[in-house]
Amino acid sequence: MSRKAPSSGPQPHWASRPLFLALGSSLLLLSVLAFYRPTSAPVADGIAGVDDLPPPPLENTAPAQPPRSRADRSSALLIKPNVHRPDHDSQPASDWGRSEEYTDRIRQWVTTDPAQAATWAFGLPDPELRRQCGELVVVLWAAADPEAASNWVVNLDPGELRDVLLSAVAQVRAAADPPAAAFLASLIATDRVRENTLAQVALTWGAVAPETAAAWAAHLEPGPTRNRVWQQLVVAFAEQDPSQAVKLALEYLPSGPEQDAAAVAITQRWAQSDPASAAAWIEQFPAGPVRAAATENLVRIWARQDLAGVAAWIEQQPDDGARDQAAATLGYTLSAQNSEAGQAWIGLVADPRLQHQYRQAALRNRPSAGD
Repeated sequence: MSRKAPSSGPQPHWASRPLFLALGSSLLLLSVLAFYRPTSAPVADGIAGVDDLPPPPLENTAPAQPPRSRADRSSALLIKPNVHRPDHDSQPASDWGRSEEYTDRIRQWVTTDPAQAATWAFGLPDPELRRQCGELVVVLWAAADPEAASNWVVNLDPGELRDVLLSAVAQVRAAADPPAAAFLASLIATDRVRENTLAQVALTWGAVAPETAAAWAAHLEPGPTRNRVWQQLVVAFAEQDPSQAVKLALEYLPSGPEQDAAAVAITQRWAQSDPASAAAWIEQFPAGPVRAAATENLVRIWARQDLAGVAAWIEQQPDDGARDQAAATLGYTLSAQNSEAGQAWIGLVADPRLQHQYRQAALRNRPSAGD
């Protein structure tokens, strides 16, 4: 006996909860330009170059070059502003370092002499303060003069801080000059930092010039870094051309977790623009966790746009696990607005375990009496 689907009712307004977040969240350092406020680590008392923070612009001082040796770095500690802390003499350096005045003075110094500010930051004795100030300086510098900032960072001695600063400059340059950003990222010695930076550059590049980004990524050496890059590019393509994103995922990503994650990410974006086409694509998936995850994302997004359309699609599905997953997801989604309708859809689920799981979830999702 066939099961009759319940009436879908009026289209509600509810937020979708995608099961899979697009790869990477990565934090873009462009936001640092407006909101970055470094947090200061504890600083030992009496360290030269720290007690007098923050620095103002230095007058009548020749631009400094990046410290290239241990001796140069030691001498860099002497290049510090001769200034007291107005209205902050009784406040510890670690607390004062969190103040807005601290970052404002560094911004001012970068405006007038970015090379000198960078050399000062790189010469700070405290490692955490050195990283925080160095990153802030090079991000501000790269926004104003990307070539000069890039050259300064490239000429630093190899090390962890150089990798951090290369990553920062690469991400700042990714939107305006993706090839330069990719080159800077490739110079990073630390595997994890290099992989993360290239992936972030790929996501940005794919958004502004997807075809060029794909041509670049196709020539990367096979391995984990290339897989990360293609995962991000597939996401970028899915925003503009989901069908092309599918082809790229199948061509460049190895079968397994990478392709599975890409499939869910593509579904999330395709469902926003053409849910019916996304549904037809999902129907080709073999039964399993990937199809279930893609179906869940599709139904949640489609229901927000066209409740009658997604309900009709579910009714046309064969009585198998795919239909169960779709009906359960729609029932859960409806339960936030209409508990009775939600439970009716969940009642269509043939799998007792899945039905019980979603009934319990829908009960927790239903509106309270005061809503």
